[in-house]
Amino acid sequence: MAICNNPIMSGMRGRVGNLVFKRRGNKTIVCAAPKTKSKNRKPTIQESIRQDAFYKAAKYAGWAMQNPDLKELYATKARKGRTAGNVAFRDAYLPPEINEINASGYLGKAGDMIRIEAIDDFKVISVKVSIHLANGQLLEEGNAVEDISFCYWIYFISIPNNSLRGTTIQVSAEDLAGNITIRSEQIL
Repeated sequence: MAICNNPIMSGMRGRVGNLVFKRRGNKTIVCAAPKTKSKNRKPTIQESIRQDAFYKAAKYAGWAMQNPDLKELYATKARKGRTAGNVAFRDAYLPPEINEINASGYLGKAGDMIRIEAIDDFKVISVKVSIHLANGQLLEEGNAVEDISFCYWIYFISIPNNSLRGTTIQVSAEDLAGNITIRSEQIL
């Protein structure tokens, strides 16, 4: 991809031969045309998954740009050369990540805490925790609260657990675009 400084081509959009011209802000960008694939070839499962994710992200970005509040919110994160629509698309395409479930503060008593590191390219809006006993029975569930550091979430235990061994902690993190990531850890 290159910026086109030719005054004759300035403002041009579309395909010309093997080149594609695009507009980004007040600049004209030129890049190679995509290679076409055989029309008879079916996409692989991975390609289908990516195409579906791309389609959903594009739909979400279009919808978000119609909402003035969301558009303004995404525009605050848009850096040089990016638009609010680009940021919204990326937010919808990339789900949040749960990097850590720290249960070292969970000793089986009410008031103990579990610390979760959940991050997103834009913003994690909620983190939910459910605790299951070794036999699979749900002991408790609820919402974690965001720590002042903005990448840690804290869940406070409300029901005592006398048998921690085999207990499973399941965490789900949701971002603004509605993507949900789930991760579980078992206490050994």
